[in-house]
Amino acid sequence: MSFRSPSVATATAQPFKESSAFQVRQREPHLVTGLTFRQWYISRENIFGAPRTAVVWRHYVNVILDFWLEWAVFGWVWYLVGNSAFLYIKDSVSR
Repeated sequence: MSFRSPSVATATAQPFKESSAFQVRQREPHLVTGLTFRQWYISRENIFGAPRTAVVWRHYVNVILDFWLEWAVFGWVWYLVGNSAFLYIKDSVSR
């Protein structure tokens, strides 16, 4: 006899936004959700790319927000939204 949960056949891809994972978990708490994180998400176009803004003070504010976001994601956001998995960009781990 084989038992298969109806949730097993469903897959959900989670973007960088924490709010979507929280909404999915609210609707269906038995689903497995994951959060993808990329360093320098606020201040740079990509991990090793140019800054998003040319204004110096705005770039430094964005860098501070990036540090805060990284602290929050690793510290308490995963617990708040109820993530079961965490994806980290491989290029930032291997460098």
